[in-house]
Amino acid sequence: TNTAKSAWNPVLTCETGDTVRSYAWYPHMKSSDPATCCFAGTSRDAPVHLYDAYNGSIRATYCPTNALDEMESPTTICFADNSQKIVAGGFRTDRALHVFDINRPGRQSYATLKSGK
Repeated sequence: TNTAKSAWNPVLTCETGDTVRSYAWYPHMKSSDPATCCFAGTSRDAPVHLYDAYNGSIRATYCPTNALDEMESPTTICFADNSQKIVAGGFRTDRALHVFDINRPGRQSYATLKSGK
């Protein structure tokens, strides 16, 4: 019915490049504090973005790079270290975790943890 369809209208939309691979809400989010109302997300062939949960705009971008210095999108992300870091993993070309400080967007990882050979 038309009534059932209208119940599913989105409250928030975000522009992504392709299929969403992973997202994580900021664990310390409080609706009364707009600075904390955000979530991290990643999609196919795109870097990690920190989105504003009120309007869907991109607050920050974190670009994991592989051994060839090419941006590579992760398949999974999460917040860590009392929500001050974003951990990204599941890359095609290397078995690594990229750790980003949420206060320092860009290409520079806080740490890169490699697994295996």
